[in-house]
Amino acid sequence: MKLPGFKNTTDENACPCGSGKSYAKCCETYHHGTPPPTAEALMRARYSAYTMANDQYLRNTWHPGSRPEKISLKNNKNLQWTKLEILRKEKGKGKDKLGVIEFKAWYRSDDQNGYLHEVSNFVKEENTWLYFDGEVTIQSDDVVDDFKDFQPVRRRLSVEP
Repeated sequence: MKLPGFKNTTDENACPCGSGKSYAKCCETYHHGTPPPTAEALMRARYSAYTMANDQYLRNTWHPGSRPEKISLKNNKNLQWTKLEILRKEKGKGKDKLGVIEFKAWYRSDDQNGYLHEVSNFVKEENTWLYFDGEVTIQSDDVVDDFKDFQPVRRRLSVEP
């Protein structure tokens, strides 16, 4: 199966999140309802959902206290997510209730390349990890209109015990 928006591998079955596993043995199980066991696994599954324009998964895994009313990726047809790079992980495992994942998500839009750099905050409620918010910066060859409506939430959760 060729995954839309994922171009940085010759393995058509590779998971877009870059785990090195096949999609069927990685993010597909999460996209079909199995809760990710860690904040990092959720972040990777959400990245894969972005590459596939899976609005519903993004909505389902976004904390209701910070989730936008409408999530639509259908207007970003020229945007291709090409690579995920995990930079830092804090907590977000086992019995933790909070987690922080810092990452870069590389993209191509028309003839421009760039990346979204985010420090994401995750919370665990009722044994389920949810994306809460993040601090985002965007680096591109030029200013990219694909992100003109993106408004990051400016809150910071603490992972201190």
